[in-house]
Amino acid sequence: MRPGRWCADSPHHITSIFYPVKRNDPLKTGSLGVGLAVEPRLRGCSENVTYDNPIVNRVSRLYGLSSTRGVELVNPLPHSVGYAVSAATAIVSSLVIGRSIGYGYREAMKIAHLADLYEGTGLGDVLALSCGVGVVLRKEAGAPGEGEVECLQLPGTLGIVSVETGVMNTRTMLENMSSRVYELAKRALERLAKEFTIEEFLSISTWFSKESGMLNSALGGRELPVLRGVAGIYGKKKVVVLLIEREWLHDAIVELSRSGYRPRILEASTGPPRIWWS
Repeated sequence: MRPGRWCADSPHHITSIFYPVKRNDPLKTGSLGVGLAVEPRLRGCSENVTYDNPIVNRVSRLYGLSSTRGVELVNPLPHSVGYAVSAATAIVSSLVIGRSIGYGYREAMKIAHLADLYEGTGLGDVLALSCGVGVVLRKEAGAPGEGEVECLQLPGTLGIVSVETGVMNTRTMLENMSSRVYELAKRALERLAKEFTIEEFLSISTWFSKESGMLNSALGGRELPVLRGVAGIYGKKKVVVLLIEREWLHDAIVELSRSGYRPRILEASTGPPRIWWS
């Protein structure tokens, strides 16, 4: 039998609106923004075999370890598309490694934030995932425990569908964001902060994604078919997210498939990252 080991899991996160906040203190550096915490979840367990993963390597170094600790990761979603896989990887590996050497949950989440930041793979996703419920508004930038988030449950009447059109890393995305996009993001988030509701999230995210060109960029110049029941739509990197009334979800999947897309059904996450002994 396999001996006991630490295991952890984390939802993923798809940002709809954000802008970076850079400070001298990396624990207070990150981004303000809003997005969806979604499942399926990334899972990982401590393992004697070492897997060469830059995020896991960084986490190990941040804990002051001379060699990388083994973490076996199982992830159902692709990297470098827009699902914040790097942040979920950082969280799971930090929780597993940290607990195995005596660190608590809060310290592990801060290490995860630093790993994602130093690797250049994310800014505020670890903070968003620390709440991990439905729609997540990042109100103050920083690591979990330093920044501030507010979450809203996504109504069960809405389904989430994503389509992937390619790959794009975080550095490229940030390089492509103009000062106009940052100004649009600030305006959108200021408006959302005044009335943080599901309806406003859907409306403002759709408006920002179209006005900023991020939806067109995520689509790569392709067109979406006409779909019924779409309550909101936005793009992040190379993933397009559609929030659709559940009664029209099946029809949307059929139409997207007919148009050459490979739609993926996601679920709104209902909880933050978890760790357990298995």
